[in-house]
Amino acid sequence: MTVPLSSPSSPVPVRFVVDGLLATVDSFVSGGLPVPRLARELDARIDALAQLCPPSPALTRLLWSGREVARFDRALREAGRTGPDPAERSRLEATLETFRDVLVALPDPAAHPTDLPAIPATAAERVVATVGVRSAGA
Repeated sequence: MTVPLSSPSSPVPVRFVVDGLLATVDSFVSGGLPVPRLARELDARIDALAQLCPPSPALTRLLWSGREVARFDRALREAGRTGPDPAERSRLEATLETFRDVLVALPDPAAHPTDLPAIPATAAERVVATVGVRSAGA
């Protein structure tokens, strides 16, 4: 079970996490962050953001984008490579540009704090709550 970082009605932690995500993307694009570190940073920060924001399509897209980066990192490691080739890097940067656009589309949790739904304990539960995924037996 994940412990919430703060009340979802407080915009300060959300802004802090969003700023951290943007800094992580900027660092990778500028060449200061390798793919494995990018994947770990995105995973940790997206999980933190999922604890602070109400379910939304934007949050779901961030979760999926983070998983896409993690899959790419895993494929590089399994191939014994330390980094992407120029074409792969270009595609990864395009994914990160879309990621940036989605970050600005996140709903402001401070806008209507009394209307916020209960926060699921994990990011996976949040995805299920957002997209309405049902188990195979349901």
